[in-house]
Amino acid sequence: MRNILCALCCLIASLCFAQEEGFNQDFGYRGDLFINNKEKALDEHYSDIRSICVLPHGKVLLASRYTLSAEYMGIKFAYSVLKLNQNGSIDSSFGLNGVKIITPVNGVSFNSMQVLQDGKIILAGGSFPNIVRLLPNGDLDSSFNSKALKNRGTVVTSDVQLHRLLVVDNNSYKVIGKQDFGGQGRFVTIRVNGNGEIDTTYGKSGFYKGIYVSGSITDFEVMDAVEHSNHYTTVMASRQGNDGKHAIFSMRIHRDGITDSTYGINGIQEYNQLPSLKLIKIISAANDKYYVLGKNLAQGDSSFIYKFHYNGSVDSTFGINGVHVLKAGNENINAFDIELTADSLLVVNGVADNTKAVLRVTSNGKQDVTFGLDGAIKLTTPGFGWSSI
Repeated sequence: MRNILCALCCLIASLCFAQEEGFNQDFGYRGDLFINNKEKALDEHYSDIRSICVLPHGKVLLASRYTLSAEYMGIKFAYSVLKLNQNGSIDSSFGLNGVKIITPVNGVSFNSMQVLQDGKIILAGGSFPNIVRLLPNGDLDSSFNSKALKNRGTVVTSDVQLHRLLVVDNNSYKVIGKQDFGGQGRFVTIRVNGNGEIDTTYGKSGFYKGIYVSGSITDFEVMDAVEHSNHYTTVMASRQGNDGKHAIFSMRIHRDGITDSTYGINGIQEYNQLPSLKLIKIISAANDKYYVLGKNLAQGDSSFIYKFHYNGSVDSTFGINGVHVLKAGNENINAFDIELTADSLLVVNGVADNTKAVLRVTSNGKQDVTFGLDGAIKLTTPGFGWSSI
């Protein structure tokens, strides 16, 4: 590792809002933190932040791709986890000078990061499925077999792409993904024990593989999933038909790794009444309900939040008939990410008329007028793009 302040500019702005005053002036420089200034680019640098976790004491973990100065076994990219103090400075007690570079293996890619109750960090993702666990200080956890998933190559192959990591408890995790075949797609769920080994009591030898979604589908993307209190899993995806329109649908997976046939029709819930919608993210809510952030492709940069009951029906008490359309003033929001705060407020980042914006929405589906201007704060800082909250 050459220098952790080099190359691509990544602004961590969504971490640093005071509830009443906008930017937290104590974070970074007047509320802004730039990591990697491309004007000072070296051979090694960060790129493409994939996940952000805010720890209970206010420190921050960032997971991103890392470009190497030289190829390693024919691979140019690694993966990095960077730890920041509450004020935005680098926590040098983590990894090597605040960063852990994960040795690259077969197209290494981690799409999801979670922090466990014991402070350990687990990452999963990639088209060559990867799962890695770090100790709280950034060292690799030698008690976790990160190769167990890869060693099941006859079952998990390169056509499986892992998208989401769910933590069941400190000793059990689920990774959710998709498997493509001839223009069709299906959900794949794998349960992993706390030692990294596949839990063979789940589904078929540790795997759940749903039916292929067939018909007019030309594009299938598993986007997100939520774990319920009874350890059933709801997976939701968007797909594109031959008519070019997107629609969303969901599937419920029993805690034992079989399709929950009591959900929807034979375990699948179709939302044909919600046309031209593309999914962005799902987050859990109280009482096993869940929020869905999506985009209305028929209306340009128009994004929305839906709230669903556990049974998959829309919660009509939220917003207007279960949906809140995101606005900054009169402008539509092209949303990128959503998180739920400890006091049940929804925070969304996105773009309004080419200007970055952060919005806050109440639990009943109204924009929080105590936040910014009518629930939105626009950012004028130039030269950066959003990644996640």
